[in-house]
Amino acid sequence: MGFLLLLPFFLIRFRLMARLNPRALPQAAHFPPLNKGKKAAYWVYQLSTAAILLCILFGKVAALHACWLLCPLPKKAPERGF
Repeated sequence: MGFLLLLPFFLIRFRLMARLNPRALPQAAHFPPLNKGKKAAYWVYQLSTAAILLCILFGKVAALHACWLLCPLPKKAPERGF
């Protein structure tokens, strides 16, 4: 069910970009070469992005009951100042 959340992202990323400009997709996939110091940050970034996508893909999407939005908040008790 979580795949439905990513469907617009994939449609824009692959379908729309390729339709607007056939050369846009390979250009968007190109990543410039990195220095030694930035390679570790690049891999952390890629792994964290993959983890987020996997969590969304395999996560369970549950409906939230909106009754708590309709119920009024309890009134604050009056302060007793002496």
